[in-house]
Amino acid sequence: MRLAFLILLALLTPLSARAHPLDESRSDVTVSGDTIAWRLSVHRTFLSSLDTDHSGILMPAEIEAGLPALQEFFARRLLVNSGGSLCRPTISDLDALEGVPRALIALEYRCPRTIENLRIEMHLFDGVSPNWVSLARLTWGTSVREFAFREGAGSWEVGGAPPSGLLAQLRSFLALGVEHIFAGYDHLLFLVGLLLLGGHFWSLFKIVTAFTVAHSVTLILATLGVVSLPPRVVEPAIALSIAYVGAENFFLKSTDRRWIIAFAFGLIHGFGFAGILREMGLPKEGLVRSLLSFNVGVEAGQLAVVAVVLPIILLVRRQAWQRRVVHAASLVIVGLGLYWFVERLAG
Repeated sequence: MRLAFLILLALLTPLSARAHPLDESRSDVTVSGDTIAWRLSVHRTFLSSLDTDHSGILMPAEIEAGLPALQEFFARRLLVNSGGSLCRPTISDLDALEGVPRALIALEYRCPRTIENLRIEMHLFDGVSPNWVSLARLTWGTSVREFAFREGAGSWEVGGAPPSGLLAQLRSFLALGVEHIFAGYDHLLFLVGLLLLGGHFWSLFKIVTAFTVAHSVTLILATLGVVSLPPRVVEPAIALSIAYVGAENFFLKSTDRRWIIAFAFGLIHGFGFAGILREMGLPKEGLVRSLLSFNVGVEAGQLAVVAVVLPIILLVRRQAWQRRVVHAASLVIVGLGLYWFVERLAG
């Protein structure tokens, strides 16, 4: 009994209090002649080293004083290589307004000659978080491509303009979708909470399918800009959905109609999935390919989690102490959901 309970808690307990790491970043990269214009959007905490008086407010004098060190940091951690030669970066603009959660950094890379091929290596967040991800849109002539940098996969090569490698792009966003569902502890916790009570095969199938269909619908519609909800509404709502499902496990007698709750809350969770892609501002042509790959990756990761968790839940269900385990796990789910709700409202 104790071993099964510990296994279940290990699956339920997140590695971090936040479902979406602060070190997610986005880039717009434009190649023209011998120059690369790189606009990087990062969380304000990325610039905390510039706050020398530790006031929490970046003053213009602090930014000006810290620019040389920051520029050297980019020269070491964001490497752009053209024709075997490194292109040196210059920070042309830095916008870190007080009260705005994200900062914008404009970089200009000058290369020795007209750019015909590129190798980009990003190590901005290496050692900071195992789950960091940086999405980028590269415009080169008439071609626009999207790709993702991650820990252990922080390089990208283009053999010439226009860049090629559709399969590489699709693989990149497929992997990003898988990683995003594993890093999205709130989404996984919601799904596990739905399955905790078990049930017969048909009811469980409907629950998983309803959640999948619902969040796929809003993921696609939100990313394409058809519908929209602000993160300040979506993120607390996701947290409340987790707390509700955990609380429901204490009094729900049958799971036959639980697919309705899975579908309703799945629509909200889809907006959460969409945020990371929608904010990139991708053009429609590239967005559709990337979006579909990302969604397939999310579903693949979700099915992998179900394949691991469901047999454990069904095994526990046959034991006499099953109800105590379900109640204990559900209490953890309620507590985490309420904690995230308060944290996201405050943030």
